[in-house]
Amino acid sequence: MRTRAVFYIVLGALILGAQLVLDLVAHSYTAIQGAVFELVRAGLQGVAMLWLARALEILFFRTSSVSRPDEARLAADWPVRLVQRFALILGASVLVSLAPALFTLSYRRFAVPEPFAIEPTTFPTVISIDILGAAWLMMLVLVLISFWQINLVRQSPRFARRRFVGWAAIVGVLALFALWRAENVVPSGAISLTIYTVLVLATALAALLLGYRLAWLPHASRIGKRKLLAFSALDAILATAALVAFGGDKIPADMLFERYALFWQMVAVATFGTLAIYFAMVFFSTLFSLSSTELVERKSAEVQSLAKLTRFSSDILSSELLLDLPKLAEQITSLACEATESDCAWLELHSADDREEPVRCYVGIGERAAERIMEEAEGFPDAGRQIDSPRAELDRTRRPIILQRRISTQQYLFPSPEQALGNKALHSMVAVPLLRKDEVRGGLYVAK
Repeated sequence: MRTRAVFYIVLGALILGAQLVLDLVAHSYTAIQGAVFELVRAGLQGVAMLWLARALEILFFRTSSVSRPDEARLAADWPVRLVQRFALILGASVLVSLAPALFTLSYRRFAVPEPFAIEPTTFPTVISIDILGAAWLMMLVLVLISFWQINLVRQSPRFARRRFVGWAAIVGVLALFALWRAENVVPSGAISLTIYTVLVLATALAALLLGYRLAWLPHASRIGKRKLLAFSALDAILATAALVAFGGDKIPADMLFERYALFWQMVAVATFGTLAIYFAMVFFSTLFSLSSTELVERKSAEVQSLAKLTRFSSDILSSELLLDLPKLAEQITSLACEATESDCAWLELHSADDREEPVRCYVGIGERAAERIMEEAEGFPDAGRQIDSPRAELDRTRRPIILQRRISTQQYLFPSPEQALGNKALHSMVAVPLLRKDEVRGGLYVAK
């Protein structure tokens, strides 16, 4: 794989090297310059970008499958990681726009409205423009392939490709029309300006369609959505900064890359404008959906708990777990704690023979603290004044009970710090009786 990637990189570098030779020849023989020459250069650059994109896909953009359970749990946060990575890519793009300041370039003064422009009047300037242009093309390939990847996340491949290809086609027509206008193939005037404006608006509309349906957003966790808010806002700002840096008037980056490849310069400007719109939509969509995240997570947890309970039941029926009561109690207690998202849980099961030791299991709580709660309802002052104890209440009613701590100025049932401090964080508890032939044999307790 890596050998193939190196081959693609070398092939792309050779094509860009051939373009450099062509530019040096064109510098000596200006007669070959023109619209046809610029189209040939754009074609060579496009082929080089294609090979570089294939190399980047092999090296950095091959994601692992999410079919396995451990990776499926990470699938919901994968788009968040892509948005975070975009911050680095867009930040690097802004830095690339500052690169022309590191090179000595020749400028030529023109009349208003374009007083200055970068002109390849010397061989060093031609070489400098091509070196910076090659790095800029690599940056553009990275941005485009990253944008392609995030558009495919949790989307129908057919419709996602259709929307992206439609956007790319509109951007290509816009860049080609801008090239024709610059080379005077299309005469300037009101009609030309109208067509150009329509193409710009069509590009903006295609960008809105790309960010219209974010199918991966509802699956993001609450923490993931908070990260999305921060990074999508940062990405929108960086994309706008890159748009200004590469598309603003009288800015060295705009003048240089316009001279190097006007066609791909327009593609870059349209891409950064699209990214600014896309991440702005991600930001507002995340902001509006943040309030419903808790409900979605709760429903998802309920479905997962039901699946685990079904799997656990089938495991019991197909194994010898029923013969190992301590292990069975441990499994049930852990499952109850996980299914209810509780902080602690414990189980107590008495055998028919009172001479045998009861089976007990504790998760997230000690035996001593659990015993005080079962016998004295410690930590639940209101409940302690209404019932003798949770254990006795289960024996009496044979029905589940719920205890909740309410804000009260009254003293606790056992107010001493030594007795109350261990359970001070508990605010609610559910106790369920374990019955056998209408006889209470114990109880299952979960608490938050």
